[in-house]
Formats: sequence, structure tokens, C-alpha cells
Amino acid sequence: LPISLRHCVIAAAGGSESCARNPGLYSKVMKGVAAWGVPLIVGLPLEVLSSYEAVLVNMRGQEAWGNCHLTSRWISDWLGNEARGHEGEGMRDCPVGQARQNALCAISQRPAALDTQERALDLLEFVLAGHRAGDTGVNIPTLPLLLNGDGCFEPFGTRGDAEMFVLDSLDQDLLMWGKHLFVDNGALAHTSLKDDLQALAQIDDDSRPDACRLRPFTHDVRARIMRDLLPNSWTSGGGLVEIPDGDNSSLQWLKAFWTWLDTTSPDECFSDAFRGWALV
Repeated sequence: LPISLRHCVIAAAGGSESCARNPGLYSKVMKGVAAWGVPLIVGLPLEVLSSYEAVLVNMRGQEAWGNCHLTSRWISDWLGNEARGHEGEGMRDCPVGQARQNALCAISQRPAALDTQERALDLLEFVLAGHRAGDTGVNIPTLPLLLNGDGCFEPFGTRGDAEMFVLDSLDQDLLMWGKHLFVDNGALAHTSLKDDLQALAQIDDDSRPDACRLRPFTHDVRARIMRDLLPNSWTSGGGLVEIPDGDNSSLQWLKAFWTWLDTTSPDECFSDAFRGWALV
């Protein structure tokens, strides 16, 4: 086998088992990683694939075979930890390593370009689909694909990192001055991705390896964050809500706040969390 073949990634039908709900996703993932420079082997005949597997497993063990396939685990390792299949083989200098640097450079732009956002979100949807399907090798905390409301990607991190939330449109309006605190609508537009992100936020065991900075957005959390974001006079007892002429963003926020009051039970609106606020 040519030595360069060890630095390629096999994209085969077997890699799409975690995409049952979205058959076109694997094709998008292939195009996405190829655009960043990952050398893919596509359409390899079954007999050639079997021969390659036999040779590779004999030389480097069964795990090496899994580490050269385009799977959710491979992408998790490639973006988060450097692909395991290339450890000790000059990862930085091989095409896969160079492609990784291309991807991370694009993702790290603040904000990320729209085409980068869409490509990265396809990868995230694919990785989380694998995680949902039971792939225990997917490393969620190191994955740098959590897109916030400012259009910037962040690592998923752990429960000790700054919290982020999956919000509906009204709560996003209430936190309009803290867009770094919630997941961007571009990510939530992917139905299965939104469901998977919400599932991660609901994890109540901080010791789980997939526990990350996503947290449940409760009534008390809403009040706490709004208090941090709003002028002190708006949330203090005896304060006064003053909006200067031409301050359209504050008027927009106030409209969202009254909409929230109108659609929320009195027990929540006038709970201890909001007691004494000039706004209420």
C-alpha cells in the first residue's frame, strides 16, 4: 500500500448509519471536510476495501481500521483531539492535519462566515447523531462547534465553563444584550440538531462524559441573567425605567418583555425572582 494512503480517510456507505433520519447529511459532511482539504477515498470497491482492512488490521490493529473511516467519532477526534488514526505519524504535516488547521482557522473567525457556519453545523449534526445512536467514542466537551447568537463558535466545554442555553425566539429577545449566552438560530433551524442540543442541556449528572456547558433555562435562571444584563435602575426597588429618545433597542426589548409578561402565569411574573423590580 502507498504510504500516503495511511493519511487518507475512507468515506463509505457504512459511515452513514447514524444518518438514518437524514440520508443527505453524510453527503454534506463529505463535501464539507473535503472543502477544508481532507483527502477522501470515495466509492472504493468492496473487495479492495476488505483487502485494505485485512492489511491495516494486521499491521496496526483493529482500532486503526475504525480510525480511518469518516464517522461521527472520527470528526469528533479530528476537530477536538486530532484524529487518533494519525497519532505519532506527523499529524500536523500530513494532509489530514493541514485540513484540520484549515477548518479550525475558519471556525475560529469571529463571527464565522455563513458558509463556514453551515458546513460546521452539518458536521455537528452528524456528530450528535452518532452520539445519539450510542457511539461512546464521541467526545462532546472538546468539540469546537457550539454556535452562539453572535455567530461565533465555542467549545462545548464542561459544566465548569460559562453556561449556554437553547432558547425559543422570545427568550432570545429577552437576552438580546447577551447573545453569547444562547445557541444561534442557525443551529436551531436543524430540527434533529435542536433536539440533540436540548437533550445535552437536560443532562443532570455532571459526571457524565457528555455533560457540557449547555444548561436548562429555568424561570430563576431567566431572572438572574436579565438582572445581570439590564440597567440596575430597571431591576431595583424604587428604580425608574427610563429610555432615551432614539433608543430603539431598548424599546424593542421592552416590547418583548411585555409580550413575555402577557404569555406567562402571574405566579411566575410576580414570583420572588422578580420581586421589587421597577419593570414589574
